[in-house]
Amino acid sequence: MPRNAEAMLRICSWLDRLRVSDDHSTRQPRWITRITTVPPHLAVLSWCYGTPGYGVGKMDSSSAFSR
Repeated sequence: MPRNAEAMLRICSWLDRLRVSDDHSTRQPRWITRITTVPPHLAVLSWCYGTPGYGVGKMDSSSAFSR
């Protein structure tokens, strides 16, 4: 689809804006709702959500669009 790459870039940009940094690290929220995000310090480390899942998803999407 012609606009899939544009949509994926917009989604990745939006997710980048949700990350939180402190003195120790930069993290993505565990989950996101329309109203709020769950604070990253409450997240349980797992490969499929939060920072690790975000990284894997971003790598997969960049491979799909050759970026």
